[in-house]
Amino acid sequence: GADDYLAKPFELSELEARVKALLRRSVLGGEQQQRCGELVYDLGTRRFSVRDESLSLTSREQAVLEAMIARPGRVMSKEQLAAQVFGLDEEASSDAIEIYIHRLRKKLEGCAVRIVTFRGLGYLLEAVGD
Repeated sequence: GADDYLAKPFELSELEARVKALLRRSVLGGEQQQRCGELVYDLGTRRFSVRDESLSLTSREQAVLEAMIARPGRVMSKEQLAAQVFGLDEEASSDAIEIYIHRLRKKLEGCAVRIVTFRGLGYLLEAVGD
């Protein structure tokens, strides 16, 4: 398709947009939802919900949660999360990821999903009781 060819010279933002589009399409070829306990991510609408209630997330919070739910059972480092959340031309501090994790934990309170910290390694999204 149109995303397969990129003429030189090109902007990094253009490459990034095309790679994201390809990844999004490859994911959409499979299941339409990803789940972690009560947390459901609809790939078609790019919406998270808990018990059929939509979660209100900023774009960066959404990106962190998308990265985590796409890799079930895997610990994700701050660097891996930052690579998913921030563009190639943006600088990200590890403090920024900590802030997004803190906000997500607050928004996920009361549901059977939590973000677990593994000191020195990163974060894991897991269903409570697993």
